[in-house]
Amino acid sequence: MIAFTIGRRLFLFAIITISIIVFIISCGPSPMSYDISENGKLIFRVQVITPSLQKNAQSAKILFDSLVVEISAPDIKTIHYSQKVLTSAPIVVDTIKDIPSGKHRTVKVWTVDYSGTVIHKDTANMKDVEIKPKGTNDMEFNLLPAVGSLYLQIGGVPGEVDSVLAIYTESVTKKQWVTSVKQKSNVILVLDKIPNKSTGTVNVYCITAVKDTIYRAESKLSFDVSRPIPVNLEFRSNPGTISLDLTIFEPGAVFVNGRIDTDLIDSIESGEILITEIMYAVDDSEYIELYSTLSSEVTYDTLYICINNESRLVTNMTFAPNGYNVISRRVLPWVDTLIKPMSFIQLTTDGSWIAVRAKNKTLIDRVIYTGRENSADWPKNSGKASIFLDSSAYNARDNNYGANWKLSSSLIPNSTTQYGSPGRR
Repeated sequence: MIAFTIGRRLFLFAIITISIIVFIISCGPSPMSYDISENGKLIFRVQVITPSLQKNAQSAKILFDSLVVEISAPDIKTIHYSQKVLTSAPIVVDTIKDIPSGKHRTVKVWTVDYSGTVIHKDTANMKDVEIKPKGTNDMEFNLLPAVGSLYLQIGGVPGEVDSVLAIYTESVTKKQWVTSVKQKSNVILVLDKIPNKSTGTVNVYCITAVKDTIYRAESKLSFDVSRPIPVNLEFRSNPGTISLDLTIFEPGAVFVNGRIDTDLIDSIESGEILITEIMYAVDDSEYIELYSTLSSEVTYDTLYICINNESRLVTNMTFAPNGYNVISRRVLPWVDTLIKPMSFIQLTTDGSWIAVRAKNKTLIDRVIYTGRENSADWPKNSGKASIFLDSSAYNARDNNYGANWKLSSSLIPNSTTQYGSPGRR
């Protein structure tokens, strides 16, 4: 059995707050017939608030291109207004002129990208307002993401697999989102612009070079940017079945983790120990930094360190209060714990699954990284430098996100060629 874990996530998109002030000169004499001089005008101010956690690579972001305002009523011609919005200029002030006054004016506001896809929508969808002659109306809108992303991280992919294919099919429209990658032991797939509040089916296929599907997973999914939703997914093959547990990251990014080469069922990460630094870019000097979240000294008589589908037993590992322990494959000045054989800690730029498990094999923490080009924001590394977790993300949820990891730029004490901060020395 295999476990996928999907947890909460901060907004991938900007939340937009719009304050609209309407100045009315006077009302028109009759429906559908107006004296322009008697119409009103609408002044709006838009502030774009960018969240601290989102896709870092500009090419990977789901960007909105324009703000759209629509004003309609049964007795007037619908007014459409579109304004380009730059993320580099988060404050927008503009005016819509010649708006007829009257009752039941419906105002809608949303954003679109360059292709016309709606990226943000008003929480109330629309607002009904009476525009009074020579009056002032204040209106506020909160625009929330209308679309999100589905992340899939699949591990332990067998060598006979040529590619991994992921498809999300929306139940009502039958529209499909499709992506695929070539075989690696660990693969990452991303499906973007999935509508918020949609329901559908996720399918993952492992396909051979002759187009045979040798593993397949399928599950229903309710995609909601505002709350986490549990999802169950199973890989099926001949002769076995692989079960996966999923949780949705708020507000619309879903991480899917699973290994095909093990029958171990993962629990939710308990987080009393965190993986906070990984050195994979050196030969024979790889290390993994662990951090204790406990405020008192603790000794574990048994822990399992797991890399991909291999595990090694470690006994009597001690952590100082909120302290670090660095494990490695050979003796180094900054290493606290050695694990043999040396070949076990074989970390590569291609990526690895690293996990810490308790004596009963329950999952304490797990990180799945890659140092190659990727759309999940992991730092790309071409030198002898470690990647380390930002201190603001010291929890078992946030260290799963590549955007929270940084590339070390300071030399390790007692080293002239390697960059890192093992044990925060």
